[in-house]
Amino acid sequence: MHKQEIKLAEEIVKLLKGIRNPNKELKKYSQKEQEKAFNEVKKNTTIEFNTEQLMAIKSAFNEPLTIITGGPGTGKTTIVKAIINMYIE
Repeated sequence: MHKQEIKLAEEIVKLLKGIRNPNKELKKYSQKEQEKAFNEVKKNTTIEFNTEQLMAIKSAFNEPLTIITGGPGTGKTTIVKAIINMYIE
């Protein structure tokens, strides 16, 4: 497990340094696009996102890499579903 974690960390560093695909720009989404997509997602759910969940969702659209962690029942799956649905929008 330790070797896998080290390898993953190395791959993340490469990704962030642009070694993987240095000629490809990450798509940037405007604040307006993000809000529109989030509002559409929110319309189709009864879930109320807490502050940390909202920060994680926004991070997925504003950072080159987002790692979502947490214990059972903290909303990881909910966050990922919201992010995917926002990308679909």
